[in-house]
Amino acid sequence: MIYLQKHSDNKNKKNITTKISVGILLVLFFYFSQSILSLTSSLFKPFFVVGSKFYSFVEYVPNIISSKHSLVLENEELQRQIESFGFTTIDRDALFAENILLKQQLQLNKDGEQISALVISRHPQFPIDTLLLNKGTDDGIVQGKHVLVGNKLVIGVISKVNKDTSVVTLNSFSQNVSQGFLSRTNEQIEVYGLGGSVMQSIVPIDFDIQDGDMIFQSGNSINVLGVVGLIEPNTSVGSKKILISLPANISKTNVVFVDK
Repeated sequence: MIYLQKHSDNKNKKNITTKISVGILLVLFFYFSQSILSLTSSLFKPFFVVGSKFYSFVEYVPNIISSKHSLVLENEELQRQIESFGFTTIDRDALFAENILLKQQLQLNKDGEQISALVISRHPQFPIDTLLLNKGTDDGIVQGKHVLVGNKLVIGVISKVNKDTSVVTLNSFSQNVSQGFLSRTNEQIEVYGLGGSVMQSIVPIDFDIQDGDMIFQSGNSINVLGVVGLIEPNTSVGSKKILISLPANISKTNVVFVDK
């Protein structure tokens, strides 16, 4: 009996001790769990802030791209309008200048000494330093006749004639040789074609020639053959190379006149 009573007392004490221990553990867990949560929140708060800003930026990026794309399209449209306006102005000015030229030619060539023709092809569609005209034998074009721009600017000769077209070989055609003289001094000069609307001449080092001097074609007609553009002296051989341009801008020439 006494043994049973002691055993029961010991069991009650163990139960009480267990409950107290559990209670202490719960209090400690609650206390430390709050501290851990607070510490965790403090540690990860910067990442939460950065993440929030990142997502805000990600949402803003499509708006930036959309706005930039709209501006690019608007700029392209404005550029097209500017180019269109520029081409229209250039075409108008070119037609106006050509109209004046034709009126002048009608007055200067009233005796019918020349045949007017249109340039219908040129480099790169046609070999360099050659032109294709829209008139041929049916219109009175003859091989070997001089071709001019305006009334006095000679640019080449008719080298081939067909029924309704003809070919002009420019004076700048490679290895082509022309005879002329300087307008300022009347000195004779021989001019060779280099190609690309450029000619050259080799003269003595003391030959009197200047930039801008006009070279006239030798012969019955006083026509401008070229204009001196560059002088390159070579003292070691006692000469100088003269680069000469055609008297007209071939790329912008649309109307020419052929001697009869």
